[in-house]
Amino acid sequence: MMKRSCRSLKNLRKPKPGSETLYYITNPWLIFGDLEIEKAFSFFGQYAYAGAIEKIEEIQKNMSNPIIHLQLEYAEMLACAYKEWDAFNFNHAAKNMSDLVKILDRDSSNTGYLLMDFREPLKQQAEILEKLKKIQSSIKNRNYEAILSEKEAYTALMFTMYQCACIREQQEKYDMSTLLFYRLLEMIIQKRLYCYHLLASDMNYENMDIHPEQIPEWKDLGRQDCISRLKDNFSDIKKRVFQMDGACLPEKSGLLDGLIILTMIMRFQFLMCLTRSRNM
Repeated sequence: MMKRSCRSLKNLRKPKPGSETLYYITNPWLIFGDLEIEKAFSFFGQYAYAGAIEKIEEIQKNMSNPIIHLQLEYAEMLACAYKEWDAFNFNHAAKNMSDLVKILDRDSSNTGYLLMDFREPLKQQAEILEKLKKIQSSIKNRNYEAILSEKEAYTALMFTMYQCACIREQQEKYDMSTLLFYRLLEMIIQKRLYCYHLLASDMNYENMDIHPEQIPEWKDLGRQDCISRLKDNFSDIKKRVFQMDGACLPEKSGLLDGLIILTMIMRFQFLMCLTRSRNM
């Protein structure tokens, strides 16, 4: 039901009491549907993609306009892609985004339609998701070497981690945000260790890419002696700085151990560069 006034009090700028007439509206969505669409789109700003999907499906059931239906289909596909991306389900996210890009290309003649101005950014996002899709099985199987070897995919994964952490912070889910930021730091350390042929999940120091013979103080040391020297430095740093026991080099590296090992390697690299500069 909708109330409409037939007469108004011009001097007071309001309807005259008692002059209202009631009208029966067969489909309220014809009048208030645009407000519901705005509500659906507001979920995107809150990163509540499941809520956006639910609201869009409700609108589609109650509105019969084919043009609106088509544009809501675009929005629903985008929400599905972002929902899966946010949950690190890259296979499903890539499929949804790829399907959306194909449909937008198909309907590109409708220049005024929803998302048509964002076709290029969405294509770029589809390409990123395709890269992430390549390492989905490796993530599931915890094959860290395969993940680290895919440079572009690993970079995309780190930015995904960062974006998700920022979103959780905005949603005031601080525990999850902190966990994601911590995991991001671990990923950065793991990538740096991998540059020296060290895999955080299996630290084989025999494969470490350093050259002690290039430093005069270490030139007579064999690789085992070099590893022993690093072990002593590692133990010393843990005891002096962190008051923790570190009698041996770790077989698996977490954030703290990885940071200490990187500090030692970077110091080693600095000594090597200093030696080169002296010899020039």
